[in-house]
Amino acid sequence: MNVAQYIFWISFLLILWSYIGYPLLLYLMDDESDTSPKWDDDLPVVDVVFAAYNEEAVIEEKIKSIFESDYPSDRINLHIGSDASTDRTDEIITSLQAEHPNLHLHRMPGRTGKSGIINHLVSVSNAPIVLASDANIFFKSDMIRQMVNQLSDEDVALVGGTIVYRDMRKEGIAEEEELYLSFENQIKRRESNIWGFALGVEGGCYMIRRDYFEEIPPLTFMEDFFMTMSTIKQGGKVIFDTNALCTEDVSVDKSEEFKRKVRISLGNFQNLNRFKGMILTDFWPLGFAFLSHKVIRWITPILLICTLISSAILALFTPQWIYEMALYIQVVLLILVGIDTLFPSLSSRSSLIRFVGHFYLMNFALLKGLLIYIQGVESNVWQPTKRAQKRS
Repeated sequence: MNVAQYIFWISFLLILWSYIGYPLLLYLMDDESDTSPKWDDDLPVVDVVFAAYNEEAVIEEKIKSIFESDYPSDRINLHIGSDASTDRTDEIITSLQAEHPNLHLHRMPGRTGKSGIINHLVSVSNAPIVLASDANIFFKSDMIRQMVNQLSDEDVALVGGTIVYRDMRKEGIAEEEELYLSFENQIKRRESNIWGFALGVEGGCYMIRRDYFEEIPPLTFMEDFFMTMSTIKQGGKVIFDTNALCTEDVSVDKSEEFKRKVRISLGNFQNLNRFKGMILTDFWPLGFAFLSHKVIRWITPILLICTLISSAILALFTPQWIYEMALYIQVVLLILVGIDTLFPSLSSRSSLIRFVGHFYLMNFALLKGLLIYIQGVESNVWQPTKRAQKRS
C-alpha cells in the first residue's frame, strides 16, 4: 500500500499547495507597495494591434474605447487584422477610417488564427511600443497612459493590464468566473511586486517594447503566455498593473466557456513544452513560481484522478479512516458536479454546487486540452466566445 499512499499524499498536497499554499506564501511576502511611475519625456507612439473575426457586435465600441482614451490620438496607430470576417466587421472598420486616419484594416486572405495575425500586424507597424488586445476588450480612458508610465522604468519590457467584468449577472457561471479572475489577478499582482515578473499577462491587454517582441510560433494558442515567458527569458521585467483597467463582458454559458478553456489548455501545454527548461536553469524564483502557479495547476486533472483512485484502493485495503473519508468527500464532490450538470436550475440556488461544478469544469477542460495536444495541433483558428453581448 506504500505506493498508493505516496500517490495519494503527493497528489493531494500538490493541489493544496498550488491553490492555497502558494497564494498564501505570496500574501505573506508581499509588502503591498503600489508605485505609480510616470513617463517624463514626450509620450511615445503606440501601435495597438488585435485580430478580429466576425466581431460586428463589438468592433465599433472597441475602436472608440481606444481613440477616446486620454492618450493623444496622434500618438496611437491602430492596426486590426480581420481574419477573413464574413459579417459587417470590415465594413464598420472602413466606415470609421475617415474619422480616425490612424486606423488601419488588414484583411487576411483566409483564416489565419490570432497568433499569425499578431505577427503580421507587428511586422507592418513600427512604433517602439506595441499594445496587443482582443476585439471584445474595452479600454478604460487612462489605461494606455497607465501602461506607458510603467515602461518609464527601462528594465520593464512587458506590462499586463487588468481585465474586469462589466455588467455582472448572476446567471450561468458569471459569478464563478469573476471570482476566479479576481483570484488570478491577486496572484499575478503579488508575483509582480515580489519578484518583478507576473506569470501570465492577459492576451486581451498587454503592452510590450518592440525590441522584446518575439515572433509567435505557428499554431500557437495562448500567445500571451508565450510572450510572457519569452520576455522573462530575454531578461526583461514583466509587470502586472492593477491600475491599467479594461473591461469585457462576462462569460455566462458553460459550453462556450468550456471550449475557451480547452483552447487555453492547449496553449498551456504548448508553452510548457517550450519553456520547461527554465524551471531547472532558473529555479529560484522563476522555476519555483512557474511550477507552483502554473504547471501544478495544469496537471491538476491528473492529480485529481490519482487522488481518487489511490484513496479508493487505500479505503478498500487499509483500516485507516482518513482514506475512507477522502474517498467519500471526492464521491460527494462528483455527485455535486453531476447535479450542477444535469439540474442547472437546482444548482443555481447553491453557491457551493456552482463552485464545485466550475472547478471540475476547468479541470475537465484542462484534461481535454492535454489529450488534444498529445494527438497534435493542426490549426489555431478560432470562433469568438459568445459572451453576454451575444445573448438575446
